[in-house]
Amino acid sequence: MREKGALLQRVLNLGQCKAMSLILLVFLFGCGNSKEAAQPVARVSERQKASAEQDQCSKKTQLIQAPAKDTGTTQCPDFKESLDIENLQKTTTIVAEDEVTQGHQELDQPGLGGLEPTGAEKQLQEELEAEKEKPQEESLKIVTYNTGLLKKLGQNFVPCVDERIEPQLQALFAEDVGVVQGKDPFVLVLQEVWAKEAFYRYLTEATDRDYFVYPKSYSEIKTNGQMIISNLVEGEQEPQMHFFAEDGPADTQRGLRVSHLKWQGSDIEIINIHTSYSTAKKFKQRHSDQFQELIEYVASGDKESLRIVAGDFNAGHNLELSQQSYDPIDVIWSPIVDSLGLLGMKWAETAPDELTWDTFNNPLVSQPAWPIKVIGGWEEHNSTLDHIFFSDSFQIVGEADIVLDQPVELAKNCRGKSGSARLSDHYGVAVTLKFPAQVPFGSTVAN
Repeated sequence: MREKGALLQRVLNLGQCKAMSLILLVFLFGCGNSKEAAQPVARVSERQKASAEQDQCSKKTQLIQAPAKDTGTTQCPDFKESLDIENLQKTTTIVAEDEVTQGHQELDQPGLGGLEPTGAEKQLQEELEAEKEKPQEESLKIVTYNTGLLKKLGQNFVPCVDERIEPQLQALFAEDVGVVQGKDPFVLVLQEVWAKEAFYRYLTEATDRDYFVYPKSYSEIKTNGQMIISNLVEGEQEPQMHFFAEDGPADTQRGLRVSHLKWQGSDIEIINIHTSYSTAKKFKQRHSDQFQELIEYVASGDKESLRIVAGDFNAGHNLELSQQSYDPIDVIWSPIVDSLGLLGMKWAETAPDELTWDTFNNPLVSQPAWPIKVIGGWEEHNSTLDHIFFSDSFQIVGEADIVLDQPVELAKNCRGKSGSARLSDHYGVAVTLKFPAQVPFGSTVAN
């Protein structure tokens, strides 16, 4: 947007003097050829013989109201308007014949205002044409996705990790059909990219397309699995990882993965979060503490800053646990929504029946890998565990959508009939954001 404004200013600066003089010429003599323009008095006399045409012209919109007496009204056949030459002559000096003729000849020439373009004007015209060809950047797509690529010590904690990597990449990045497209601004927030081979495939896919990606080293992700990919330009602040004070097993250290990206001239802070989870018997204090760390981090920044928080919260507005002894919505989820709301952040709400954790239709959930079976399986019923929050300076376009929930055929049977499975044990969430429309220059806003 700022680039377009700069180009417009250059147009105004280059053409100001020429444009003002040409506007006067066209206003006075734009309806005839150069010969007629050089003889305004003679042309007025001829119009006295054409009163019928004058009556017809007077019914149209007039730039200047002509007096009732015969003042010599010049008909304007191109614009269907009339000019009072006598009144104009009182305030405007008639241009000499040679100047008028020269002016009409110049109007026939290419360039700004009909004049021969200078080198700078030609360059500016080329830049303006190039600007028209650029993709529109009026909206920004945010996608959060828990990939479920969890493998440790050679064991799959979510079934068929290796077989799902390529179908995921295809569903995300394939031209014209992928969830994110290189021609449209997007930010992809990923969790559970734990497997080493999965990380390097995602890294290669992103770097081959010249996307921003963080982190770029497996050593930075192997304990947390959190990744950010975008086709936006990196901001001035360095990306960083804020680890939770306490997390799960010794080899697990998740937290807030933060990147700063540029969009429409503004810096946007992207926060990728993946928390622990609570059990049916009681909510884990660690789960609550991690949310508190998120709140404190957001509160420590500038409230006016543009910020997006996205990831796997292991909580939600429709969370229900097997044989639960408390209400996880009231105890865990609602305080998060309220606290972030007080910090100027909105939740991209999904419908209650739209799920990211689907125990009925996703065999990766209903038929978990053996390490999960050993601990008794998953306690969460059908729920939405993945969410996106955004600064209230943004405006949401439509509603949040569930994405990456389609069945996929895998080379190896992946806990489903005839090799049919899902891309992950989680589905993704996508939301499209934009800035509120700017008031055009010179317009007024109604109270």
